[in-house]
Amino acid sequence: MITANDLKGIMAMMPAFTTKNGDRPDAEDTVDTGELTRAVDQIIRDGGANVITTTGSFGEFHALLWEEHKKLIEATVATVKKRVRQRQQQEDCRVLERFVRKVSGAEIGEERITR
Repeated sequence: MITANDLKGIMAMMPAFTTKNGDRPDAEDTVDTGELTRAVDQIIRDGGANVITTTGSFGEFHALLWEEHKKLIEATVATVKKRVRQRQQQEDCRVLERFVRKVSGAEIGEERITR
């Protein structure tokens, strides 16, 4: 579990890297995990990030399907490998969906933030 005191240094806000067809309204499976993995690894290794945050500031919570959101979280957790703190924003317009996302994120291995 992450507390406010754990959030120090550089917090890198990562976008959900999209596939080439990600701009199409009928597109599914649009998260480019290869590019995401490369960027997360590089920003930890070369950029000196202390915290990696995804799915929170670029509109992913309402733009990605749940399976895409889950795929993004899984790829981030696997790439970070506990080298730095990592978290994903688990928001949704619906309260029940937000709860489901928070529980699922914890099961995947994301770190939780407490006050």
